Amino acid sequence: PTAVDNCAGSIIGTTSTVFPITTQGETLVTWIFDDGHGNQSQSVQRVYIDDTIEPQAPVLEDVLEQCSVASIDAPTALDNCAGSIVGTTSTVFPITAQGETLVTWIFDDGNGNQSQSVQRVFIDDTIAPTITCPQDIYLSACQSTASWSVPTVQDNCSGYQIIQTEGPVSGSDFAFGSTAISYQVTDAGGNTANCSFTVTRAPALTAESVNTNSELYYGYSSDQSSVFTVTPSGGKAPYAIEITMNRALKCNQVNDSGDESWVGGAGGVTINNGCLAFPSTVSGIPKSTKTISSGSYSVTVNLMDDAEITATVTDADGCVVTTSKHILADDVRCFAGNSGRAKIAICHKTGNTKNPCTSICVDDNAVAEHIAHGDFLGKCTSNCMDPNGVRIVEGAGFNVKVYPNPSNSIFNLEIENGSDAKVIIEIFDISGRRIKQLNITDTPAIAFGEEFPRGVYLVNVQQGENNKTIRVVKE
Repeated sequence: PTAVDNCAGSIIGTTSTVFPITTQGETLVTWIFDDGHGNQSQSVQRVYIDDTIEPQAPVLEDVLEQCSVASIDAPTALDNCAGSIVGTTSTVFPITAQGETLVTWIFDDGNGNQSQSVQRVFIDDTIAPTITCPQDIYLSACQSTASWSVPTVQDNCSGYQIIQTEGPVSGSDFAFGSTAISYQVTDAGGNTANCSFTVTRAPALTAESVNTNSELYYGYSSDQSSVFTVTPSGGKAPYAIEITMNRALKCNQVNDSGDESWVGGAGGVTINNGCLAFPSTVSGIPKSTKTISSGSYSVTVNLMDDAEITATVTDADGCVVTTSKHILADDVRCFAGNSGRAKIAICHKTGNTKNPCTSICVDDNAVAEHIAHGDFLGKCTSNCMDPNGVRIVEGAGFNVKVYPNPSNSIFNLEIENGSDAKVIIEIFDISGRRIKQLNITDTPAIAFGEEFPRGVYLVNVQQGENNKTIRVVKE
């Protein structure tokens, strides 16, 4: 503005006041008039500068994204007092399954005027993940534990979860047969995928052994052989079979007059199964081996002494199982043999209707067992019946003591847990010939044998239902 002065036509006022925008207010402006001669005057002027027009908010397009959106470019709005105003928002953008997120943008011109626009953001995962399980697992019959890695997953979006839906967990023990293992993956959008594999454990490896004859009598040709057969199953074929015995074969036991034998089945390999020329003996344990895919394998033996025959089966996976059979065997030829053990002649019941009994000789310590099975001392009769009556197996608790034994004079015999029945005592020499019989009705102790010459005798005591045989030695 200008002012009139006495020394000049007009003077222009000056001011340092700025003019901010004020909302519903005023700015006081002071103008200074200076004539240049040290004289000043001033005027105060009120200035009203007000922005009452809000920014012009834009119409925003929808945002369509997969998986996630880290940020959205902020839109701008035009304003009467500024070229453009950038919108602001605090909205986050989660994945929504078949839904939307509403984003509100605020435009503020700084003068108290605001406008806003709403934008729709669709963030949806419609693509299913893929999941790959481990390969099928095979366990041998002798394996029980299976372990595997977690399945691998590929997905267009992060944030998936894997769960096992079927079967034991990794590191578990598995039963024989097949077990299904299944997994499922679920991604952040709710999409799922599945995979599965199988843990298969081979059937249990077993080996069944049978023996055609568990009681052999060497020297009695009809009853001195046995066939031992093993049949493997389960596991994984082929099967490597090894059949052995717990001792070497007995050879040339009596002046080159008898050898045990071991004959392996066809197609196998056998070692240590032959006896050398007298007086040498076989070296090592007999053994037969063969590999089969199915069926059985056998060995045939002629034995004169007890033996344990064992088959070891190894399947294609290296699993091993064994099976054994014990064979009782006696050399029943009627001579003492190299062992020097006394032989006793008995009549052995064969169980064969065509040839029901046969005369054999057994070791003196085996007589009682044979008598208990129905055999009798001495030679066989035409009807295979004991001419001295039926022998009965000793009853529970029944016992007979003979002392001293050996003796150089008499033997004393006492019966424990007996009955009131008559006692029949039969005494046989080493050949099985009965040399004395005593029938006693009531006596606590019995003495006998003073007249016997030196030698080995068998004393058979029968009382009622009870029977016992004892070996005694007269010196």
